[in-house]
Amino acid sequence: MNVLKWLWCLLCAVGVVGLWTVGPGLAADKEKEEKEKKEQVFRFSKDELGKVPKGWTAAKTGQGEGSVWKVVADDTSPSKTGYVLAQTAEGPRPLFNLCVVNDTNYKDVEVSVGMKAVAGKVDQGGGLVWRYQDADNYFIARYNPLETNYRVYKVVGGKRIQLA
Repeated sequence: MNVLKWLWCLLCAVGVVGLWTVGPGLAADKEKEEKEKKEQVFRFSKDELGKVPKGWTAAKTGQGEGSVWKVVADDTSPSKTGYVLAQTAEGPRPLFNLCVVNDTNYKDVEVSVGMKAVAGKVDQGGGLVWRYQDADNYFIARYNPLETNYRVYKVVGGKRIQLA
């Protein structure tokens, strides 16, 4: 399957996130690397069904309705738990839905996230957000299956600036 179709995802116009893994990247020395080889995995469970998981925050860039995130059952979940985080509302075109993990601070990491677009007539984007300050200031690598494109943006004051 095309790697772009399973692009890293935390921001989805209409999409599903099943698993997010953060592992160590480049370490300064071997001893430090051994200590930091712990892998952080975020999986969703039946206990969180119908709501935003504990430790996550739903937000949006732009005005209007949207950014309704909740854990839903999905037998095709990449994590094989049967539960995924889904953005379930359609918003107006200039609205970008976000769901971010609270209280995280990682450096030099490798991240992988499963994403699947399940609906959306105007937009079906999803991607990984990093250096998140608030809903109007962050970076994002985003894939849009409707437009079959991959973009990297810097968002400043709610305005997207395309970097790649």
